[in-house]
Amino acid sequence: MSKIAIINTKWNAQFVENCTEACISRLHEQGIEESEVQVFTLPGAVEIPLLAKKLLTEYGYDAAIAIAVIYRWGIYKHEFVAQGVVSEIIRLNSEIGKPIFSSVLTPDTDHFHNPEKQAFYLEHLKEKGREVADAYIETMEVYKSLT
Repeated sequence: MSKIAIINTKWNAQFVENCTEACISRLHEQGIEESEVQVFTLPGAVEIPLLAKKLLTEYGYDAAIAIAVIYRWGIYKHEFVAQGVVSEIIRLNSEIGKPIFSSVLTPDTDHFHNPEKQAFYLEHLKEKGREVADAYIETMEVYKSLT
């Protein structure tokens, strides 16, 4: 039995929730029990790496899946935030020796409030949720084959 933490954000919640729900659904389709998955929701993406490290090193989680949507809206900072979060996730993977999977996304748009684009991204983020779940499944199969 594995212990998986899904860490997502309140920021851009409707998009994040679509990705999170699709990820959980795919994990269940692949035989991961509901009891093996715990969702933690944080205010924003910057907080994800620290919680991931704490859960993986102090609370016995086997892996974490980070889900956030960071897009341009008014103040130009989305690229700095996304780069910082993803860089730290990559660094932590090596440091702690447990995987953190990233679905920290920066859609190339500042028109999320356009209904047509909103519908596209809501659907697109479902696919990203399934993809990150598949990455978890495939990676853990490789890890299991090493023993």
